[in-house]
Amino acid sequence: MANSSFRTNKLDIRNTPVSAGPDALEEYEKALKSFQTYIGDPIALIDGTLAKHPKFILGHLFRAIAYYLTSERRHLAAAQSSLFAAQKLLATANQREQLLYNAIEQLVAGQWHAACLAFDQVLQQYPRDA
Repeated sequence: MANSSFRTNKLDIRNTPVSAGPDALEEYEKALKSFQTYIGDPIALIDGTLAKHPKFILGHLFRAIAYYLTSERRHLAAAQSSLFAAQKLLATANQREQLLYNAIEQLVAGQWHAACLAFDQVLQQYPRDA
């Protein structure tokens, strides 16, 4: 059962738009917390989420960037694979998810400056609630 702190009007707990339902978001938040705190295995958590919700584009984007940010060359193929999975879902993505895709695509391609500008665009259009 979904946690009541997750909104059903397609906003996450940060009040930013998402195209996923509350069950996928609740699992995503656990993976994100694991990633941010270095506790547990965020990849295993997001893999479990994606097994249940294969069309969860934000999950694929998270997985891509999590693998990329390991800075280990051996994980680049996994990051690219996740990005490819997200690309196939872009038609159902909202604007924020499309912008995130663009930023992560630039990052994985090694275009640091373009990636920073793209991430800045996401943050400017969807600032975190204070």
